Amino acid sequence: MKKKTPQAAAEIFPVPIILADGSTIQGEFLLYEINRLCRLDLSFGDRLITHTARDFFEALLLIRQELDAAGIRVVCYGACPDVRPSGTSRSMSRGVKAARRVLGQKNAEEDLHILGTGPDANPVTISEQNAFYDEWLQSVGREKTPKLSIPVKYRRRKTNPRIFYIALGIILLVGGIAFAYKKFHSAPPPITPSSIHKK
Repeated sequence: MKKKTPQAAAEIFPVPIILADGSTIQGEFLLYEINRLCRLDLSFGDRLITHTARDFFEALLLIRQELDAAGIRVVCYGACPDVRPSGTSRSMSRGVKAARRVLGQKNAEEDLHILGTGPDANPVTISEQNAFYDEWLQSVGREKTPKLSIPVKYRRRKTNPRIFYIALGIILLVGGIAFAYKKFHSAPPPITPSSIHKK
């Protein structure tokens, strides 16, 4: 069976990279869509970082996670503190379009490409970006979300352990009562003809 090769990159985005020592080099993003998944490559210098996710914003977060650990920043709009795609963008357009969030304002036009760059792109760490998003959520009266990179529909609900133990206790109690009733109220065994002694 022939091994499948990735489709040709749909788009290429040149992007400046700020290294840990403060110097800047040129890199580039390559986007692929493979079997309904989004693959994002970032190459700079002699490095190549590749991640595949459900949308390109999530793939960008995975790449930035590695860069944050090394003190490296990628100068794109998707790494800015006040830029984030909506849930609709992430499900309909693979998360490539995002809005610049303004505190106190709910609706904003999603006209920024997360991999685009410009003089107003000021990259921060993922934790700093998440902190601003939480602040924006509070400013518009919405609840915080614990993992912003994962859509809400994919999160598992936590089970309350108290409810679990109460339900388990009820099941064991009912089972015990049924067992006791069966044991003490069972009919005596039938008398067979062989057990009757003739005189």
